[in-house]
Amino acid sequence: MRKIKSINKLLFLTLFVLMGCAHNVEFRSPDMYQYEKPVPLKAIFYMDKYIKDNMWSGRAVSSGIANRWDVPIGNVVLQYANAYLKNGFKVFIEVETLATKPTHDILIKVTNLNYYMANQAAHCDLSFVVENSLQKQVLNKKYHADGPSGLGMVAAVGVFAQKSAIRQSTHVVLENIFRQLLADIQANYKDWSQLQPQLQTPPQTTDTYKGLVVSASEYNNRGFEYHKNAQYKQAIEHFTIALSMEKNSFYYVNRGSSFYELKQYDNAISDFKHAINLAPNEAGAYAWCGNVYYVKKSYHEASEYFSKAIAIVPNNAVFYLNRGYAQFNIGNKSTAVSDFKKACELANEDGCKQFEVLGNK
Repeated sequence: MRKIKSINKLLFLTLFVLMGCAHNVEFRSPDMYQYEKPVPLKAIFYMDKYIKDNMWSGRAVSSGIANRWDVPIGNVVLQYANAYLKNGFKVFIEVETLATKPTHDILIKVTNLNYYMANQAAHCDLSFVVENSLQKQVLNKKYHADGPSGLGMVAAVGVFAQKSAIRQSTHVVLENIFRQLLADIQANYKDWSQLQPQLQTPPQTTDTYKGLVVSASEYNNRGFEYHKNAQYKQAIEHFTIALSMEKNSFYYVNRGSSFYELKQYDNAISDFKHAINLAPNEAGAYAWCGNVYYVKKSYHEASEYFSKAIAIVPNNAVFYLNRGYAQFNIGNKSTAVSDFKKACELANEDGCKQFEVLGNK
């Protein structure tokens, strides 16, 4: 019996890869949005390079599971920021680096980006921090939006309608988010210069390497780079700094995955459970817990956590495959066969092999 397929790179790599065609979904810059009363401020907009380089890749059964769709979502967010914010201020400038001395009335920073497609609909969380000219944080908010589903279009037209469906749904998502952001700035900017010291956030940690003040998301992104290069101790250090600045479920999962690679399983489980407490509807942390429990040969607990992941994302083949392995080790052959069959139906080759072997016994 082969060992369980670990989900070691859950947040860093695609959960599974099938042979097929890769399609890059290109976006044209949307038309510049016009506002009746722009905010009378000079605004600077900043995204670090890690967020700019963010790429989402996925597959859809309705357009052919063998086809992979690549969305350069970081660059798309930047395009929409310029289109929906540029005319919203007296002056709006997008910068690649931050000046040592403020040259703005407000600074708008993207601190986190989470985007995915599900059921032919785009879903996105975008987090922003806004600072005034005194470098005091005046807004820290996560915006969420769900786009319309293009399932009917893709089902009717076929695979060639997939790009259009992704573009249309993503357009609605980003338009809503940036209009909400500007509405919040419009409603509150007059009060920002009058904030009392007790309402200000504590100073952010200084990165001694570059001598620049950085955000929690930047430390998380650096940890991400260390993890990709198998420098897990350095990754943990950076994820820990990010968590000291912001309790974020993704940071816990990222640090937990680095603990996992170092075989520090108890620390890994602790981080994954912290992530679950912060984001109980995110399947990844449950799957990670299941994976660690399996390695520890706690098969009942592993199966329980894989089941919780499946309850949130019922069409993930790897979750069924891994629960099948756990059930087999418990001794529940019929349940394992059922899970392997489901994984096979979801186009997982290992699930098909296991179903073929066990289903004929």
